Amino acid sequence: MIERSLRSVSRAIDVWAGFGGVSLLLLVLLTGLGVFFRYVLNMPINGLRDVSQLLLLCCVSGAIPLAGKRGSHVAVDLLDISFSPRLQKWLRILIAAGCCVLLAILLFAMARQASCGFRCGQFTPDLAIPFWPMYVILGIGVLLYLLQIAADRKSRE
Repeated sequence: MIERSLRSVSRAIDVWAGFGGVSLLLLVLLTGLGVFFRYVLNMPINGLRDVSQLLLLCCVSGAIPLAGKRGSHVAVDLLDISFSPRLQKWLRILIAAGCCVLLAILLFAMARQASCGFRCGQFTPDLAIPFWPMYVILGIGVLLYLLQIAADRKSRE
């Protein structure tokens, strides 16, 4: 059952990272198209900034859990130098628990912002894209990262 859950989290992260990758490709194409229209045809595309920000947010949301899964985030290993292996294990557990608490707080804050954005009608300036889906998209990435931390802790036990 635990192995199946770990595989499900890993699969969900891979799918979400694919979503982020497609978003990155669209962002590159849209940016190139915007540069061509603005500087070659002298016809800037209205609302390009709003769509670019949404695509960039999707890229980041896909990259957050994938970096955690692969261990490719920036880390400084100070624990390996001066502590015994037993103390290192407990410190890693404590750090993982602290990360989970901070990510849970972040998820709560994003849920509140998404709720307020939905009720209050917060929109982007050019195309009036609502903000609340952006918080949801980023929240999914953070939630997957939180699950990855928990799965990583479980797989090391």
